[in-house]
Amino acid sequence: MKKEKNQKIKNPYGLSMKFMLKFAYKNLMQYKQRTILTFLILTFGIMLFVVMDSMLSGFENESIKTMIQLQTGNIKILAKDYDKEEIYRIFPIGSGNSLIPELKKLPYVKGVTERLNFMGILEKDGSSLPLLMHGIDYTDDPNVYTLLDYIDFDPGLGNLDNFRLSAAENRIDPDMYIFIGSGIAKDMGINKGDTVVLALKNIDGMYNSLELIVGGILNTPDISVNSSSSVISYRAAKNATGVDFPTEIALKTSNSAKDKTNAKNIEKTFPGIKANYWGDEGFDIIQITQTKSKFTNIFVLFVLIIAVIGIVNTMIMSIYQKTKEIGTLKAMGVTEREINMLFSFEGTLIGFIGSLVGVLLGSLINIYFVNVGIDITKMMDVSDLGIATSGVIYSMWNLKNIIGSVILGTLISYLATRSSAKRASKLNPAESLRTI
Repeated sequence: MKKEKNQKIKNPYGLSMKFMLKFAYKNLMQYKQRTILTFLILTFGIMLFVVMDSMLSGFENESIKTMIQLQTGNIKILAKDYDKEEIYRIFPIGSGNSLIPELKKLPYVKGVTERLNFMGILEKDGSSLPLLMHGIDYTDDPNVYTLLDYIDFDPGLGNLDNFRLSAAENRIDPDMYIFIGSGIAKDMGINKGDTVVLALKNIDGMYNSLELIVGGILNTPDISVNSSSSVISYRAAKNATGVDFPTEIALKTSNSAKDKTNAKNIEKTFPGIKANYWGDEGFDIIQITQTKSKFTNIFVLFVLIIAVIGIVNTMIMSIYQKTKEIGTLKAMGVTEREINMLFSFEGTLIGFIGSLVGVLLGSLINIYFVNVGIDITKMMDVSDLGIATSGVIYSMWNLKNIIGSVILGTLISYLATRSSAKRASKLNPAESLRTI
């Protein structure tokens, strides 16, 4: 008799996966309106996460790519005493001329160019504007930068190839021309072919001025370049400033992921210079994009929290309405652990299906933004962002986060269900069966 008393009643269902699926499906479908509402909240949260994460990833990727191509290169060599706060001071790299051949020998370096940067004041018809001047080599600069690709040349000069050919054949003097950022040209009312005066201080602190012809307008994808920078020939910059060495040597590398390490190695190999990789040069831009990403993630997190509350509410209501059924199952020999699993599986099923549908909908929306993009210039003034961007943002696929969002949605649903499922498993079968 004692043996029979302690013998556990065998569960006739066996609580197989098939049984749990049927049980969960039955519970979810019995109260469709509540289930669908909970499902939609979670689906919307995951969909929003996929779309926003892809868009922000594309935004950051495009900003960094544009910054490298137009402002920093992969690695930038500077004078050891360079200080970006002293904007009107010229910092020549004393060893620059002998350093360039050595840098070209490095296996990861795919392009090298030198620039002579200085601050100047552009004057026309009584109006003036301070701006950053780049003295560049029109032949070597495209080895690293794409800046010259965005010049809208004066019709008399044709295009970049015609300009360089005319200069090589001495039909024009490239030192006579200046190429002005579109934002500067707009503010000062400057057109192609106009004559302007560039005033500056040379290396000895003496004032100098150049009378130059506007050979074209710079209209790059980087708003900050268009609004603050202009270009003259490297030789004209040397003559005007009295500096015989470049103020920067920019490198194009084969693998941007290794630029930070390579920059440190360059500093060790060539003492007396400073080597910054694009992350050092564009630190502010990266910080801005990461901050925007954090705020967006917080917003999505609030949506997911609402979804969790909905799941918890759904499970509590489900347990309340299934009290008698729980008592019957326990009377038939179903253990607390198995009851716990039944209701945990129900909540997890909502999370998994809701997350999966959210990812599918988010991916469908993302296809449009990957191929067409979104023009943020119609929503805001991109010049206020302080970020290198063309204004048209293209999303990019982030498979790691897309897969992670399904796991995240399923996991938070499971965790949200745990307390309710545990409560269900602790119900007394006798009391449950007496519940009306």
